[in-house]
Amino acid sequence: MEVHEEAPQTAKQYSKHYYPSETLPLQQLMHWIAFSRVMGIGAVRFRLLEDYVQGDMQAAWQAGLAELCSAGLDEKTAEKFLHQRASIVPEQELERLEKRRMRVITWRDDEYPPLLSKFEYAPPVLYIYGRLNEDDQQYALGIVGTRRMTSYGRQVTEKLTTELTGGRVTFFCTYM
Repeated sequence: MEVHEEAPQTAKQYSKHYYPSETLPLQQLMHWIAFSRVMGIGAVRFRLLEDYVQGDMQAAWQAGLAELCSAGLDEKTAEKFLHQRASIVPEQELERLEKRRMRVITWRDDEYPPLLSKFEYAPPVLYIYGRLNEDDQQYALGIVGTRRMTSYGRQVTEKLTTELTGGRVTFFCTYM
């Protein structure tokens, strides 16, 4: 998906069925999502970058080694990011979400779970199907795992989520 001048500027304008985020412009959102795909950039490093670029994660995505280090990343992490950045296309990350009919909830969204937001290591991006309601604040389950899932891990996750879905449990994940 190419983002052009006439493209929607917020998720609310994007599609009547697909709402990736309620608050971020799409140009910013796609970079939040792209950062969530980078190994080595978790909540703490994401906050460092976000603070350094004053919320402009597109600028953080385009930063060079010196800027990344000035933001607080160590040189090894910054180099790993630059290497991974070459294989991640932010626009394609939005396409992947749309194909899966997934949304993201970011730290900036009112919908971000308030209890989760109190943790220092709370993920900047959560992936979700559907919408949250007030009950979901009590009955939500976050699925956290490895980026390199084994077939056994996939089977167990599918079994657990399938069994719990009928019990009004909302699932979040931090990686798609």
